[in-house]
Amino acid sequence: DLMDAVNRPEGVEHLEDAASRARIAQAVEDVAQALPGYAVRALHQAAGSLSRGIAAAILLAGFAWWAPMLLAAAALYARLWLSRRVASFTAGLLRLGPDLQRATYLRDFVLRPTCPGELRVFGFLEWVLERYRWHAEVGLREIAAARPRLGRMLVGVAAAEWASFGVLAVWVAAAALRGSFTAGEAVTCLQAAWMAAEGLAGDPNAEYELGWAMGAIVRVRTVAAEFPHTREASRPPAAAPPPVSPPAVAFEGVAFRYPGAARDAVHDLDLRLAPGESLALVGVNGSGKTTLVKLLLRLHRPTRGRITVDGRDLASIDPQEWRRTVAVLFQDFARWELPLRENVAFGHLALREQVEAMEEVLDRAGALELARRLPLGLDTVLSPRFRGGVQLSAGEWQRVALARALAAVAGGARILVLDEPAASLDLRSEAELYARFLDVTRGLSTIVVSHRLAATRLVDRVVVLEGGRVVESGRYDELLARRGPFWRLYSTQAGALRGEGT
Repeated sequence: DLMDAVNRPEGVEHLEDAASRARIAQAVEDVAQALPGYAVRALHQAAGSLSRGIAAAILLAGFAWWAPMLLAAAALYARLWLSRRVASFTAGLLRLGPDLQRATYLRDFVLRPTCPGELRVFGFLEWVLERYRWHAEVGLREIAAARPRLGRMLVGVAAAEWASFGVLAVWVAAAALRGSFTAGEAVTCLQAAWMAAEGLAGDPNAEYELGWAMGAIVRVRTVAAEFPHTREASRPPAAAPPPVSPPAVAFEGVAFRYPGAARDAVHDLDLRLAPGESLALVGVNGSGKTTLVKLLLRLHRPTRGRITVDGRDLASIDPQEWRRTVAVLFQDFARWELPLRENVAFGHLALREQVEAMEEVLDRAGALELARRLPLGLDTVLSPRFRGGVQLSAGEWQRVALARALAAVAGGARILVLDEPAASLDLRSEAELYARFLDVTRGLSTIVVSHRLAATRLVDRVVVLEGGRVVESGRYDELLARRGPFWRLYSTQAGALRGEGT
């Protein structure tokens, strides 16, 4: 439910908001600590205890009709008090504060080290352990302070049970002394009274476990309620086929500001992508390249202005329908610890069982040779954590991610976005990729985000972004001849490569 809810919104604003991310992380931790199955087990225990208490109360009523009522009144008081106090206590336990979050992060870092080499070479393990102990101690103080209250609560529940049972015990003893009860009847009556008092009051362990698990379930539902869109509502219409040819895309006076930011990431942005055109976005870090791509993919909506597709406002198009038109290779693409087949087919799931089509996609991405030398071919898991799995290099992973984007193209996408497609490739592999560029992008509209300006010579047009807006646009040779912003970027990069830059 949590996985579904977090991915309902069409954009990613909630995943970029610190408060929202904290609530999601807390819900994940709650479910990991208090499995919903604990509630089922607790209910089973509570039901068993209650049924025994009711049976004992019925037996006790045969000796004195008022006795079960006395025990039930005391039990009801104890149960209500117990449930309320346990709910309060478990809510405190589930309230994972910043210190416990930091302690959890440090623990996971050491037990499943992301950078085991740095941990050993730089020798900062003792510092990590010290910080872990400090954050854990601070984070657990609230829980430690609540434990005495829990103990007093259990003493109160026991006192209510013993008081009601004590009244009955005195009555039974007096009746036995008068000869109203035999010894066997007196023992039976006392046993029934004790079982009724214990069963009707509830099992503290079951109540605690039920409160613990239900607290996690409520937290998940609270987080899920923040994202009300249903999966059914966001499914693409089955009757809407992907476009045959690339659409025309236009940014018209677009501006966008991230939540909490002091200024716009892009502003007064006017840009057109003609059908079948290849476009390169260049500029220094923070110039707005990534934001422009996110706006195109509808991961964010413009603060001002609009984006049109063949004249239609992008905001009026079903997001799933639009995303079937766009394929993307993100710079921080996902590395799924799954077989190669799934890693590629996530671009177009229908491709999963079409071996020839998948091999064609892998070949276009330059990854077919990689697939053929893997021990289990397409079924090889891309992770050494699993038996028979392998570890890929950064460059090999980049080819797999490119194949995933090309799988989406095979499924009907007509706009291909490549965000630093050669970032993890060596010079030889980069040259091979750009040598295949025209083949890879044939029949598509293409946007390439690249810091390597020499690679932009293959595109139809280069767009220079600066301060969140377009400052120059034209063909590679034209921009160099103008000696404007693109030429200055190119000269700086070329000088740095020659050792002359700063």
